[in-house]
Amino acid sequence: MDITTPARARADGKRGRDMLVEIPQEELIAKWEEFFEEAGYQSRIIAVADRYPEERSLDVPFDELNRFDTDMAIVLLRHPLNGLTAGEEAIRRLVPPGEEALQLHLRIRGLPRDRRIAIRDLRAKHLGQYIAVEGLVRKSTEVRPRVVGALFQCLRCGTVLKEEQDGQNFREPLECYEEQGGCKRSAGATKFKLLTETSLYLDTQKLEVQEAPEGLRGGEEPQRLTAYVEDDLTGRITPGQRVVLNGILRSVQKGRPGAKSTLFDIFVDVNSTEMEQVEYEEIEVTEEDARLIREAGSSEDIVRMMTASIAPSLYGMHVEKEALALQLFSGVPKLLPDGRRIRGDIHLLMVGDPGTGKSELLSYMSRLSPRGIYATGKAATAAGLTAAAVRDEFGEGRWTLEAGALVLADLGLACLHPEAEVLVDGVPRPIGTLFDPRRSTTAIAAGREIEVAPMNRTTVSFDPGSAEIRARRATLVARRHYRGPILRIRLSSGFELRLTPDHTVLDGETFAWKKLQELTPNARLVAGQRLPSRKESVFLLDIIPEDWIVQLRPEEKRDVRNRLLERFRTLADANRKYGLGRDTLSGRSAMRVVQFTSILRDLGLYEVWKRRPFAYGRKGAVERLRVAILSPELAYLLGFIYGDGHVVVSDRRSSISIFQSRANLGLIQRVLQTTKAVTSRPWGMRGRLVVATIRGKEVRSAGYHMHRGSNLLAHVYRWLTEDDLANLLSLDDEALRGFIAGLMDADGCVSFKESGVGPTPYQSVDVQFMFSASRRANLRFLYALRRLDVFARVRQGQNVLFVQVTSRRDAERLMDAIARYSAKWKPVPRPVSVQPADHEEVPSGPVMEILKMVRPRPWRLLDKRYWSTLDDLSHGRRSPFKPTLEKLLAAIRPWLGEEQHGRIQALLGSDYALDRIQEIRVERYDGYVYDLRVPGDDSFLCDGVVVHNCIDEIEKMNPQDRSAIHEAMEQQRISIAKAGITAVLQSRCAILAAANPKFGRFDEHKYISEQIDLPPALLSRFDIIFSMIDRPQADRDREMAKHILRGHQVGEIRKRHDAGLATTEMERLEEPYTPHFAPDFLRKYVAYAKRIYPVMTDEAMVIIEKKYLDIRKTGEAAGSSVPITPRQLEAIIRLSEASARLRLSEAVTDEDAERAVRIVEYWMGQVAGEEGHFDIDIIQTGISQSQREQIISLRDIINELAGPEGVADYEDIIRLAQDRGLPPAKVDAWLKRWAQEGEIYSPAKNKYKLVERL
Repeated sequence: MDITTPARARADGKRGRDMLVEIPQEELIAKWEEFFEEAGYQSRIIAVADRYPEERSLDVPFDELNRFDTDMAIVLLRHPLNGLTAGEEAIRRLVPPGEEALQLHLRIRGLPRDRRIAIRDLRAKHLGQYIAVEGLVRKSTEVRPRVVGALFQCLRCGTVLKEEQDGQNFREPLECYEEQGGCKRSAGATKFKLLTETSLYLDTQKLEVQEAPEGLRGGEEPQRLTAYVEDDLTGRITPGQRVVLNGILRSVQKGRPGAKSTLFDIFVDVNSTEMEQVEYEEIEVTEEDARLIREAGSSEDIVRMMTASIAPSLYGMHVEKEALALQLFSGVPKLLPDGRRIRGDIHLLMVGDPGTGKSELLSYMSRLSPRGIYATGKAATAAGLTAAAVRDEFGEGRWTLEAGALVLADLGLACLHPEAEVLVDGVPRPIGTLFDPRRSTTAIAAGREIEVAPMNRTTVSFDPGSAEIRARRATLVARRHYRGPILRIRLSSGFELRLTPDHTVLDGETFAWKKLQELTPNARLVAGQRLPSRKESVFLLDIIPEDWIVQLRPEEKRDVRNRLLERFRTLADANRKYGLGRDTLSGRSAMRVVQFTSILRDLGLYEVWKRRPFAYGRKGAVERLRVAILSPELAYLLGFIYGDGHVVVSDRRSSISIFQSRANLGLIQRVLQTTKAVTSRPWGMRGRLVVATIRGKEVRSAGYHMHRGSNLLAHVYRWLTEDDLANLLSLDDEALRGFIAGLMDADGCVSFKESGVGPTPYQSVDVQFMFSASRRANLRFLYALRRLDVFARVRQGQNVLFVQVTSRRDAERLMDAIARYSAKWKPVPRPVSVQPADHEEVPSGPVMEILKMVRPRPWRLLDKRYWSTLDDLSHGRRSPFKPTLEKLLAAIRPWLGEEQHGRIQALLGSDYALDRIQEIRVERYDGYVYDLRVPGDDSFLCDGVVVHNCIDEIEKMNPQDRSAIHEAMEQQRISIAKAGITAVLQSRCAILAAANPKFGRFDEHKYISEQIDLPPALLSRFDIIFSMIDRPQADRDREMAKHILRGHQVGEIRKRHDAGLATTEMERLEEPYTPHFAPDFLRKYVAYAKRIYPVMTDEAMVIIEKKYLDIRKTGEAAGSSVPITPRQLEAIIRLSEASARLRLSEAVTDEDAERAVRIVEYWMGQVAGEEGHFDIDIIQTGISQSQREQIISLRDIINELAGPEGVADYEDIIRLAQDRGLPPAKVDAWLKRWAQEGEIYSPAKNKYKLVERL
């Protein structure tokens, strides 16, 4: 049966009809079934079906199909619609029968190179065929549903009809089809209502792909192609990504309805996608090319030859061309152990007079660079250079995301869900509750607009260097609106993270920062284990409600009266002040807690008196406990009640009850003994028989029922346990031990048993707490255990949750912590053999790095059986655990330096543990997301795990294009958040920019920041800034004129084929204008060199360090300017590495270092020099040291001359300024500039007054 639609059959042409004769559809289906069985795909099909609908596609490499049956593979390429339809039908037949029909897709990928067609080479012969198209994604629309099975209801007879929709045009029923039970009326005789809710839809996304830059030459415009992806392929591709799209090339008729054209547009109906992340390796370098490259690179004159290959038709500019050559090769990008990425790309800016060749150099370099893109004029806005959300016909009026030049030349603010909990002042709080919109302001962070609110609260941070948990101040909380995916990460401890995919966490394998989206299940995250301790007790007076009453003893009232009479004339005055009754302080009346605390604070007694136990009550009756704080004994009692008690609170009274079996008589007596340390009122106790039915059998249990009526104890219990133990971590360490001990005695168990396989069994430890069905309460209890340096997990039992401790070390710490209070305390037996716990694993990356440095190899470890451990760990053959590494460290101590020993010692600490990722789920989210700013360690604890704070540089400025380009240069990524589109695109590229001075010509007497419209923050991101000045010089002008004239002559002769000149004469004329290396060879040379990662030699480091320190030393004198900063040091390093790459050297030598230093000194002398010295402030702040001194001096003069009204006379300012060495021209310039900037104003003619800032 031919299931191809008639239109598509016609599109297939004559060969399509021949194919149907050659391979009938049923035979094609049978071939696919045979292929799936022989190639072992049956199990994969069943696995996909089991995970349906989360997984809906089966990927098949083309070469496997080609090896199975070449004819069948050819059928798929030439007639893909029939081939794919047959394959998907075969898949459905192999899927076990179920309740619903599964719509599984067959995805064919890995097509041979001859089927990978360039966009500009697509022709009519490719229509209807299965092809591969490679390119860069330029635009993408939102994912939207496309109707594939439209349901209509006939308004005459009510029949529901189904109209299949294929192609891009919507189709309505032609009649009420009889075969579907309809009335046979035509569309003109009835009307059809579209049933939108019940129709069948498929997710669809529209993409625009353009040719990659490295495939273009000269000024070629990249050609573009539209593509459609459907179902599970949607939402995966973002602009800027390099992709291979495999699919069917289709056509659609151009023109409007009623005026259709004979011309057709083409698009790709995508079947599968392949992501490519290829850099310079994409340029094919043959063995012969490599030999020629190595031969050229070995020349001692290679730098001169490379410089001579940069725009030889432009006269001079030798240093500038040398720097441009180095920019092609770039430095080495680095990822440091703490996760910080240092770019290797070199950014270069040319500022100068018109006609100096800046634009020609830019254009020439864009043709040389394997992935260069040249943007100019209006294209060089933030949208043209970075990325933008745009609304155009491509998205059919919807917002689409378009990548700009910096993204397309590429080789993601991260936030938390509002319910994510962070530790603030020692207590877990949802991050969304920390943001105060009343105190917020708008700011720009990483090119995005965010809301920022100040805060000054303590949080928990982690230092990867020392592997220590620390208390740090969080200074800002930020939020922004986000619509997109949120990753929900479930960890083995039971904690769940909900973060944006680009949020960075500390990877447990490398101990480096990684984006959450880069991690997979089974990876480990660094979690906080030993949380900071808390010494401050919880005082009852701080937590008693203000509308309760407090009753003082007579002597306490007397003391208060006497102190009040020291402040007030009479006691009546004091009573009026605090709203007290006449006999409150002299009789037996009680007062409200709010009145009492106000008196104590006014008298300065609060901090002292809150340590006294007072009698509290809700209304009439009051109760006095023996303690004024939430003591360990009181906490033990509350923990016991929480685990095995019951609290009832009514309007009038509250009651507490505990039931325990008679078998626990000793435990009951311990609880009663503890109550005597808390209250003087005895608890009631009576025997009780409880009858219950368990699994159909009646079970009788005799026990004791303890009870007590107490509003005060019930309130303290509710304060501690409300909102799922939200205030548990407010307890001091000793009280926390008491609470955990009470919970253990009520509902915990401790067991030890031998387990394991083989001759050396190990003894396992199992400590369990079972107290609440609330997951959040269990997770907060994990935090409490981590305060005691105990790592535990929340486990799911049969309809119950429980907290479990299985590590011997953690069990020992727990038993030590509760030994003083718990009746269930047990000593942990000494182990026969140690079985380390999963969370005790140590990051293998830094361990391997350190152990590989152990020199000489300690052969004596063979006797101690540590040699195999050392060898395995240093080569990553086994995972390191803290107990094993601790023993190894003691054995290899003689061969470790102090630094190495310290690093391993830090990794053995218990401030952190590794928590394994069990599951990663993607959820859609639309709302606010949040982040904290934690200066110092730049991290904080979120849901038990260490996450990075992602608010970096915040600038309260509005021009978003400057922010976006700033971000592209330094972070090498572009952020987009507009019209509901949120994306982070990569822009790992070097920037070569040119600018004309805003006043027409470059003025050597003005600083560069005054002459171009770029802020200092953006200027300082350039590694090199050249000022190209057109200064008349007779000798140079003469040579340049000759060069230009001869160049024109060469061009004229090349146009005349009949000039009659000898070949040698022609070569002689062309030689000065011919690049030493042809552009194609140079591109291959750069691609080859980019695979070299040179390492800096000691000699090079000495040269760079000495030059840097020598320049810095010139700024040590008081009042001197800052001559150079670490940014210029990094620029020197990048240029040195680029020079080594240019020479194809594996080492950065002194020659490379000297070349880099020379270039940096050259450009800094041009644009950052003043009076023979460097002053980097000219670039970084826009104001030199001399200017700063002038500003200070002039402001002092105005302040000195200002009379009572703050006004200074202009003539007096000029006179005094001249006395202090400031010429009138400078004074006039500063007064004019300040007036424009709003720093000064003139209330009257020749009168000036400084603006006072509030």
